[in-house]
Amino acid sequence: MIKSYPIGVQPELIQRQAQQAFHTPYVFNFEDIPRQKTIIGVDRIDYSKGLLERFNAFATFLETNPEYHGLVRHLQVATPSRTDIPAYQRLYQRFKAKLELINEEFAHEDWRPIDCCFDTVQHDSLMHIYRRSDICWISSLRDGMNLVAKEYIAAQDPENPGVLILSKYAGAAEQMTQALIVDPLDRAAMMDSLKTALEMSKAERINRYEQLIEGLAATDLSDWRNNFLKDLENSPTFTKSKLSLQEKYQPTYHVL
Repeated sequence: MIKSYPIGVQPELIQRQAQQAFHTPYVFNFEDIPRQKTIIGVDRIDYSKGLLERFNAFATFLETNPEYHGLVRHLQVATPSRTDIPAYQRLYQRFKAKLELINEEFAHEDWRPIDCCFDTVQHDSLMHIYRRSDICWISSLRDGMNLVAKEYIAAQDPENPGVLILSKYAGAAEQMTQALIVDPLDRAAMMDSLKTALEMSKAERINRYEQLIEGLAATDLSDWRNNFLKDLENSPTFTKSKLSLQEKYQPTYHVL
């Protein structure tokens, strides 16, 4: 039997952690600047994550929408990956060069469009970042699931949730249809999705969030585990193996 088992998260636990983490130390400086929106990306530096495609789209967005200068910033957690492989070393250098180029071109005295953390972020800090960010932007070119999408939604404030922009190539897109689904290879579509997210009304954000969180609760980590184990136990191969083990290790009784 071949069957897919999309893994879930623990929404209630993440929600509690995000509320507690709201007051813990964090990686980025969240200044309360009126009208400024924060985008978060959390990825390994890997070809599959579409980081360069996203940064190119963000740069073009800033170029064609100068009214957003100073009003939007992109925070990126970019964990180096496979640093012993030359191709990944070159990808890291290209990524870093693109980041620096965007900041050089668009930054001014009191605003820098991109801040990046090249390290692993502690769990509490990550929950804080999720909850404080207005948009989570996922641009994977290939991704089996992408739990960042699910964690971000689970960490949101139900009364003022953020918006999820999710690549159509992430497995999570099949379940999280109320996100803004986008093709990361289509730069114009990426820019349109970003503008839609930035300008989305609070009522629509809440409506999308409620449907997304309901879906996460219905397919949480316990549901994934239970379905997997249930089907495993009911499979002919498992049943046969279990009987074989029972016969092999049948206890022997001696009459004394």
